[in-house]
Amino acid sequence: MGFRIAPLLLLGLLLPATAAAQAWVPEPGHGYVKGDVRWLPGLGHHPTAASGPAPFVTVPELFGAYHELFFEVYGELGVAPGVSMSLASQGLRLFFLGDPRGGGVQAHASLGEPELGLRVRLLRRGRFVLAAEARLKAPTGSNRAVQGVYAAAEGHEQIGNLRVATGVWEAAAGVHAGLGLPKLWLGAGVSLVGAGGGWDRVIEWYVKLGRPLKRRWEVRLRLAGRHPLGDGEAPYHDSPSGIGNGTRYLAFTAEWVKDLERGPTVGFSVAGAFATSMRQTSGPVICLLVEESW
Repeated sequence: MGFRIAPLLLLGLLLPATAAAQAWVPEPGHGYVKGDVRWLPGLGHHPTAASGPAPFVTVPELFGAYHELFFEVYGELGVAPGVSMSLASQGLRLFFLGDPRGGGVQAHASLGEPELGLRVRLLRRGRFVLAAEARLKAPTGSNRAVQGVYAAAEGHEQIGNLRVATGVWEAAAGVHAGLGLPKLWLGAGVSLVGAGGGWDRVIEWYVKLGRPLKRRWEVRLRLAGRHPLGDGEAPYHDSPSGIGNGTRYLAFTAEWVKDLERGPTVGFSVAGAFATSMRQTSGPVICLLVEESW
């Protein structure tokens, strides 16, 4: 399959709320907590295949009105020197899907899969740190289809099925590296993710940087990818939510946060993706967040 960079397509990601700097392990008794609200107004569904790899596409197929509203949480606490534990979840997830055949909109709710993590610092030399991490995610609902997805074009052909939970256990192991400079910090990481139900194993990676700005603002930029290895036996899904086997993307996020000095840090982010987006909707991902560390 070829690889082509398309014009920027904003789409519904993906990743649960994560700490600002994943390689840095908090000291015992110290930690980090983050909550956010994520809104995705869907603009189109990328064509898919029932099984096997689908071709890369650049133009999604229009379908009925679609919105996602997620309430996400992440917390991490240092439990021993160089060791921390984390708990993450997309919390309450709301999906709103319209049916162009009659004009109605149906609402669906699900609970985000809770994910328990363990992070261990492997190396700290000056401004450089290296850590290993293991994560385990538990299912909270079935991956069955809850509503058909129909094209907006005349004839309203069914082009997919909305799914609102994974229905499988998932485990991941990876490494994170970080470099803290006087006016800039850099981070990178890669993980191998495995799941039950015959799903493909997946390579996930990211690179990111943060830079302090004036008046206690900070900007954070992140490039991340998710790449199924094609070694599973379960059919690939066809849901605009991206929840299922075979989801693929190369995504970009820009985040701006402000330290309130006498309160938590607050901010917002906008997410987007490039041509390798597969099996999910297009649409801007807009997020409001609050975080605190101690």
